[in-house]
Amino acid sequence: MGVNGLVRRSQPYRNPQIIAVIRDLYFTGGSSSFTYQFKHLFPTYQGDDGIVYQEVPIPMVSLVATVVSHVILFFTMYCTNSIY
Repeated sequence: MGVNGLVRRSQPYRNPQIIAVIRDLYFTGGSSSFTYQFKHLFPTYQGDDGIVYQEVPIPMVSLVATVVSHVILFFTMYCTNSIY
């Protein structure tokens, strides 16, 4: 987050709302989760601790970031009657 709790435009993927949406959509639900059912879509890497981690593909981050951005824009326009 940037100054005054605003999203940093240079790093929108660090927005807590975007991270929460990705986690809820793709990683919750155990064996019924999207990630579990479509493991082949998620690249993996081995961390320094030897554990294998799954990465979120960049297109998924882009999709969620776009949705969150539009929701914020809509909320801003609806509540203030202006774009910015």
